[in-house]
Amino acid sequence: MAWIKARERAYSRSGAKDLTDTMRIFGLGATATGQLFSVSRQTVDRWLVHGVPLNRLADVGQIAQAARALYVYFRPERIPQIVTESIPSLGGRSVLEVAKHEPRRVVELVEATRSYAPS
Repeated sequence: MAWIKARERAYSRSGAKDLTDTMRIFGLGATATGQLFSVSRQTVDRWLVHGVPLNRLADVGQIAQAARALYVYFRPERIPQIVTESIPSLGGRSVLEVAKHEPRRVVELVEATRSYAPS
């Protein structure tokens, strides 16, 4: 029983840092973050307090990885615009639109946005 409690403590708030980094870098509020992960604003608030469920940790982590990579390549104040504008190499979709449906395309998203040129 003790190992179960230890595991629960270890995983409590797991993914919350990834989630807050994603929100901060992309300039998203709880509602927009909920749309990105197809959950409600209330669920995002709950994830921030209690951690991301294990079945969603990979998605949140991969999108956070993309956000951090963009932070390295671009001026932070420009990232919210970059992730919401359509990018030709993503079939005219934005980074956020692609990330919502295919979060595992992190590398492609970062590479596509590195060649970003506003219209």
